[in-house]
Amino acid sequence: METNLSEIQTIIDELKDDLQAMANEKVRTSVEQLDKMLGRLENQHIFDAFDPMLDAQQSVQTLDQWATLIFQIVASTPHKGTLFWSLYEIAKTYRRIGEQERASTLFQQILTLTDVGEYSYKLRAEIFRQLGTQHFHQGQWREAEAYYQKSIALFEVENDFVYAASIYNILGYIAVQQGDYDLAKTHHQQVFEVAKKHDDCKRVVSAAHNSLGIIASIQADWDAALNNFEEAITIYEELDLPQEAARVFINLAMVYVDAGELEAAGSCYAEAIELLEKEGDLVALSKVYVNRAEFYLMVSNVDTAELYANKALAIFNKINDAIGIADVYKLYGRIHHHWKKWKAAIKAFTQSVAGYQSSQNPQGEAEGCYEFGRMYLDAQNLSQARYFLKRSRTLYENLGATKEVERVDAELSRIAA
Repeated sequence: METNLSEIQTIIDELKDDLQAMANEKVRTSVEQLDKMLGRLENQHIFDAFDPMLDAQQSVQTLDQWATLIFQIVASTPHKGTLFWSLYEIAKTYRRIGEQERASTLFQQILTLTDVGEYSYKLRAEIFRQLGTQHFHQGQWREAEAYYQKSIALFEVENDFVYAASIYNILGYIAVQQGDYDLAKTHHQQVFEVAKKHDDCKRVVSAAHNSLGIIASIQADWDAALNNFEEAITIYEELDLPQEAARVFINLAMVYVDAGELEAAGSCYAEAIELLEKEGDLVALSKVYVNRAEFYLMVSNVDTAELYANKALAIFNKINDAIGIADVYKLYGRIHHHWKKWKAAIKAFTQSVAGYQSSQNPQGEAEGCYEFGRMYLDAQNLSQARYFLKRSRTLYENLGATKEVERVDAELSRIAA
């Protein structure tokens, strides 16, 4: 359910008819003030009523006023469902303009007030999903998983299996980040089970194929990776979803890089960037910038790599993506390593590894430690090189990433030699 401004206006109009009968002066004032505020806006969705790029501070102040007024009105109208959905939309808009704490507080306030009522299941499911996503973007996996599980339970009560299936995919991603590939596969299989009963799950199924392709890539099962990625792209193209197809092209490019087919990888990256720039998807584009930077580092075009890293960091800082920021600082460490700027490289790698640790991301931490160890090896600091390479090896071994373990062992053998 999405709440338009016109729906709030309808409620306010009904309340205005009964203003004289209201004993609460505060409520009467709230109704009148909200009526005036709505009158200044065209009939549109709340989410689109504010442009954070124009005047974020003014938007926050107005949203604060709206939320306060609606809370004051809630007790005096039978239309609580619509008003609570309106508060939900305001909370989403807080998130959109970067006010994460305000969003979280408002979501929790709505949860406190919606433990009963016919609108409760769907609304609470959506709020749990939003809170899960908020923790997800901050790399807080346990908190995200807890909220997502609550959301799934309520979506299934509502027979909204598409949303439930999509969250299973997210839980699969979280399991990958924590190194539990078997659990990840189980979650994605749950998606396929739901899809057997519901024909409108094609988009979610393609996402599951994409995720399984990623897992196969990590485990160096190239045939399974290619098959899953190609299946995902086929479905996304059938559904005319260019942004999603672009994300899979990124993953496919990474498989080609690992296979040494750099020309094919470059074509995939170029296609992904073209699609995402056309669609204006900054979040996905930031991921491509990171991968593109890694690609240019691989072919020793360091200046271009740094350019793409800078582009990615600007977006990650804006959306408060802790893992993305750690990814970029790992890139900066590699770039400084290339130029033998040891102090700058140490600073960048230290920030990267710390970011992965705080985000509970062992895969990223393993890669960060590996690059850190290689840097120390080239700087002739063998004790520190050994420390970080062994730390990387342990993390990769715990993840079951045999190919990466072999790669680390190759570097450790340089120290022994």
